[in-house]
Amino acid sequence: MVLRKDKEVYIDNITLPDGSSSNDTGEVLRHLLDTHFPGNKLYTNNINNSSHNQQPSAEDWNMARKIVTEERVRWAVSLFAPYKSPGIDGIFPALLQKGLDILIETMVKIFRACIAYGYMPVQWCTSRVVFVPKPGRTDYTS
Repeated sequence: MVLRKDKEVYIDNITLPDGSSSNDTGEVLRHLLDTHFPGNKLYTNNINNSSHNQQPSAEDWNMARKIVTEERVRWAVSLFAPYKSPGIDGIFPALLQKGLDILIETMVKIFRACIAYGYMPVQWCTSRVVFVPKPGRTDYTS
């Protein structure tokens, strides 16, 4: 389903590049993903990967301290559009911006640990995409 203020539009049938038609939701979503995000890859979390289970060395922590500073985190958070759609956690950028003085120390620790351990949480690699229909368009099959 695509959301609009005045009505709902359902994507239940789409014409594929080969000219065939599909009403399989998974196939429709895969086609939209491939069309709008070419080169995308399915990411699966391999929990058996032991590379991030090793304890970081002092050199790893020193590098993390050089890369992640309070100033850089403040700068990055300041670049967010405040009311851009939240991620899968439901947190709007404005919440981070307004609470940054309280959150900054914890954020820096988390980001440094990610660098030192060489680990990126799967949730940070996940995004939610919303397709917004163009005004006046009545057919979304192609």
